[in-house]
Amino acid sequence: MSDAKTVYPLTRRDVVRGTALLPIAGAAPISGASAADPARWSPVPNGGQVAINGVRFEAQCGKDPRAVQVGANSVVRFTMIAGNGWPKDDPKASERTELAGWPSAVRLDRPIWCAWSFYFEPGAWTTSDWCILQQMYQVGGSPVVHVLKPDGTVYWGGVDAANPKASPYRHKQKITQGAWFNFVEVYKFDPVGGAGYWRSWVNGEQVLNFEGAFGSKGASHAYAKFGVYRFVYRTWNGIDMATLHTPANETISVRYANIRFGVEDLSRLVKSPDPIPPMQPA
Repeated sequence: MSDAKTVYPLTRRDVVRGTALLPIAGAAPISGASAADPARWSPVPNGGQVAINGVRFEAQCGKDPRAVQVGANSVVRFTMIAGNGWPKDDPKASERTELAGWPSAVRLDRPIWCAWSFYFEPGAWTTSDWCILQQMYQVGGSPVVHVLKPDGTVYWGGVDAANPKASPYRHKQKITQGAWFNFVEVYKFDPVGGAGYWRSWVNGEQVLNFEGAFGSKGASHAYAKFGVYRFVYRTWNGIDMATLHTPANETISVRYANIRFGVEDLSRLVKSPDPIPPMQPA
């Protein structure tokens, strides 16, 4: 990782106390890939932490070292291998390989910005009934998600403040393999006053401008998650019961670059995104 900063393990208690950006005395440092060896992918084990553009992330993945890898220019490669899920997930329902930004969670009393570039590697395609590729996770609430379906459609799933169990789709559009997509988003959570909003741009074009009650009552902080979180079965066709429990056992790989998250206004990246780094061999 080109920005090989020292990262300190933190606890969720520190997030709640609002001290998540402070190092913990005596904590063992964890570093990412060396800038002196930019061609190398550096595995991040489950529970390991990396810093990307000043944001701290913790890996949530299985034991296979291919699950989460950091390369040159802080590009992150996620490989979802069937059965290699996060130990805390129910393997009969879902599996994930993600980076969770909870060590850098921010309060919900201000607009929150997030930007990233996404690339689905050529090869196997997802057959899972749902495959979440990015989350804005609310601590004490429900996440805002981007859900990929087998037909290549990504759905923007928001939080219905009037119905905490609902996550209605706010927008949908197709993506393809072998192409980069630049995302910029801003969220203002306000589940009570109705002054919330969620705005999203893809490749410089605004695709979503939702305004109104937005977010979960009782949520305190939010943080970004990147990677693959999927259902372990394929979509049921509604007719043949044999397809109801067919495993989605393909191995898929995706990449994220130019990850940014926080309260800094990132609107400049809508029309002038960070350049895509040179493609690094898998």
